Amino acid sequence: MLNNYMPSPDVDKEKEFPTRFDYLIYQSLDALRGWVGAATYDSDENSKVQLNANSVPIKWAASTLGSTLYTLVKSNKLTDSQYAYYLEMIVKLMNELDASSNKTLSKRILENATRKNELSSPDRVVIEDLIRYYSHVDHVLKSKESTFEKELSNLNGAPIR
Repeated sequence: MLNNYMPSPDVDKEKEFPTRFDYLIYQSLDALRGWVGAATYDSDENSKVQLNANSVPIKWAASTLGSTLYTLVKSNKLTDSQYAYYLEMIVKLMNELDASSNKTLSKRILENATRKNELSSPDRVVIEDLIRYYSHVDHVLKSKESTFEKELSNLNGAPIR
């Protein structure tokens, strides 16, 4: 999708989904969020639960969600507001994971969002971009105690804000 993402100059990039590709990107992230979110929600019982964070589908969904964010950020094809929008979705999920004692999944998402692959070193440019986009995330979602802020601060070598 990203290879073919070239909106024409007359596209209003300030719309929520300026192109079909933007909508597909959103739907992809949302589907992954749903899979990872299964660690905090049991729709049959309509209540919060703590599932095993080592569940293979949930672990892979968390890794894929982070990797997808990494790929989006590296592409430099979206606007800052689009990146902030997608990051806000992920930060909200990570906060929910933290609240349900699933910080391991939050860490997995962020680790994969900052590396080309699981065995590579953190990508300094992506870390800086994530910090920049995070400054546009709704203040209600921000917390110095969140796994997102703690882990990103560790990777950055300094607190973020």
